[in-house]
Amino acid sequence: MSDNTDAGFFRSLKETATAYLQVKKRRLNAKPQTQVDKDGGGYGATWSAQSGDMAELREIKQIRESGGIVAAAFDAKGLIRFGTGVEIQAENDAVVEWLESELPDLDLTVLDLGMDATYYPAAYGEVVPNRLDGFSHIEGIEPWTIKPETDDYGDVLRYWQVLQSGEKEALEPADIGCIVLNKASSRDKTGISELLRNKHEVETFRENQQAVVEVMRRMGHPWRHAKVGREGATGLNDTQLRRVRNRIKDIGAGETLTTGPDIEITENEPAQYPFEDIQERDMVMLATAISLPIEFLNAGSDGLGSGAPADARMDLFALQNEVARRRFCGQFVQQFINPILGQYSPFDPQEEQVKLHIKSFLDQKSDMAELIQKVGDYMQTREVRERLDLEPLEDEEKAE
Repeated sequence: MSDNTDAGFFRSLKETATAYLQVKKRRLNAKPQTQVDKDGGGYGATWSAQSGDMAELREIKQIRESGGIVAAAFDAKGLIRFGTGVEIQAENDAVVEWLESELPDLDLTVLDLGMDATYYPAAYGEVVPNRLDGFSHIEGIEPWTIKPETDDYGDVLRYWQVLQSGEKEALEPADIGCIVLNKASSRDKTGISELLRNKHEVETFRENQQAVVEVMRRMGHPWRHAKVGREGATGLNDTQLRRVRNRIKDIGAGETLTTGPDIEITENEPAQYPFEDIQERDMVMLATAISLPIEFLNAGSDGLGSGAPADARMDLFALQNEVARRRFCGQFVQQFINPILGQYSPFDPQEEQVKLHIKSFLDQKSDMAELIQKVGDYMQTREVRERLDLEPLEDEEKAE
């Protein structure tokens, strides 16, 4: 009886010690107590309810490269958010000058990564050194080749680059910069694809467009019905009918066809389908799904893009853009700017508070009117140019 009691005591002591060590380990590694809900193991990504296999990532690549209205809509969204130029801000002017000299193409880098983050679950890049072990540039990584592997707490353990040839390579998180715009939750570090999240609406739009094209090809143009042969006479064979069909098929606009008494040609009107209504409905569904104002895609009636609802959509779109810019800038500084400063510059990123600012796009015409109204006679030229986002004047007297 005593042996059983001792065994139970030591078993309980072991469980308590194990739990204590796990808690201590989490605190030393700055790990949260709660875990993330993920399915399976291996090197699979865990964004939302999507499987995250390479086929879906390459499907995004195919849609982006094939063009069309869907790709144009996502391109417009990315350009409005990230194509307006970038400013580096810091209290130390020397830091700004060093970064501007080392990153002369920062605007294009931000645009490229922003476009990747608009389409894919995340945008990836790496800091490339030069031959002298100095800083060279930031190189983007093809996002359809990257799959993150996460632990039970949602942190990325490693990235796997999986090529179409079947080659796989493990990449350390310290060597890869990752920017996520769309997240399944506040805990998500791998991101979700906005295109795949709206896969149903995108596929519906594309299928309906193909159906409309097919209907227009078959029924949307006048067509002819030819009766060949006399009533009560022997029917013509296939060779004779084929000759008549080929003759009628080649009739062009303005041409005249002379026939004998055995051929009667009737031209029928095309079937009437509400093509414009179908197109407009699909446009509305697609724009709503990807959070793009209908006015950006609509080419139909003016009633769709006017009034208070249109203003509300534009205001919401402007707010979404601003949030996306702030989220992108914060991650870009953390993932790229600070490591570059710490490894290649004489500055300490912990002491130098560097910020990135993407210039806002005038999402509304009223924004410009409101901006102009803020400019008054009491303001100096310097202040006016700052409000209008213009370059400062070098002449101090004119600036005053």
